[in-house]
Order: sequence, then C-alpha cells, then structure tokens
Amino acid sequence: MEQMRARYLLVVLISLGLPARNNHARAQDAPTASQALPPIVVTGTKPSAKPGRDQTASRPIRTLPRVLVYPTTPLAGSSIDPDKVAASVNIVDANQIKQTDSLNITDALQYYVPGVSINEVAGNPFTPNVDFRGFVGSPVSGTPQGLAVYQNGVRINEAFGDTVNWDLIPTAAIKSVNLVTNNPAFGLNALGGAVVVVMKDGFN
Repeated sequence: MEQMRARYLLVVLISLGLPARNNHARAQDAPTASQALPPIVVTGTKPSAKPGRDQTASRPIRTLPRVLVYPTTPLAGSSIDPDKVAASVNIVDANQIKQTDSLNITDALQYYVPGVSINEVAGNPFTPNVDFRGFVGSPVSGTPQGLAVYQNGVRINEAFGDTVNWDLIPTAAIKSVNLVTNNPAFGLNALGGAVVVVMKDGFN
C-alpha cells in the first residue's frame, strides 16, 4: 500500500513538472564552449525627405523683374571733372547764393546762370517758373516740365506732374547748385537739363 502511494505521488509530480523532493542544492554547470556574439555595426541615419516633395523633380526657375539703374549723376565735388562732362555745367556756390540776399534759390540761378529766366505765376513770388532755354521747372501742375531737380542725388520732382517746389529748398543750407544741360544720366524728364542741389553737412 505504501509502495503504491509513493508511485502515485511520483507520477503526479512528474505530470506537474515539479522536481522530486530533494534536499541537495546543485550549482549550474559551466558551459563547455564559449559562445561567439555577432559584431555590433553602427550606421548613420539618412535624412528623410520632406513629405510631398520629390527630390528628383526639377524646380521651376523664377524670373526676377528687370531693374534699370541710372549711372551716378555728375555732382560738384565728385570724381568727375566738369570739363569731361559732355554737357554744359554751370555752378553756383554758397557765396554767390548769399550775395543775392534772397530766400529763393531761383534768384541765384537767374543772376549767375546764362539762359535762365524767372517769371512768377499769377503774381505769386513763392511759385516761380524757372525757364532754361525754353524748358520749364514749375511748381504749377499741368505745366510741361523739362527740368529734373536733384537734392544730394535724390530726385525731388513730385511724383505726379513732376512739379518742383522751389520755396521748400532752404538757401542757407545749400553748398552749391549745378545746372547741367541735357545729360541722359539724369533720367526721365531731363530733356532741357537738370538742377543738382548739393546741401551742406556738418563739416562744411
């Protein structure tokens, strides 16, 4: 009976996968051969392309607008000699403007530049017409303008009508005034000539 019970218990233990009751502790057996691990290979990550864009597709070529740049205007005191300019250059300096004892630059042009005549529109001395060899620079809109006026290289003719406000140019701050005849370097509406006003700075 005891032998049958021991066999029954052994069968149950084997079916359950439990080891038999043993009080001896056994150490794990050392492996007989060393195992060779595969080498570790590190590769860099490839940058992924942006979604929705094909890398092989050709990009459209943008055409930039054409910009026309006029050359440097021949100003007094610049590197261009007035004798080498292919036009007549008349220069009025600050001392000549002071001798006219006038607050308007047009009076100095009339006194020292041949071919310049001044007439007042509607009898108003603050709206003078500068007539140079038949071409007019006027503050009155609608007058056919033929003179371009530059102040320190910046054109001061009004955007609409190319009118010129002569009374807004302070004579006390003017270093010199150059009147150049029909030079294409001064751009549009300078068929009759250009009046170049050079202002004083902190050193003169």
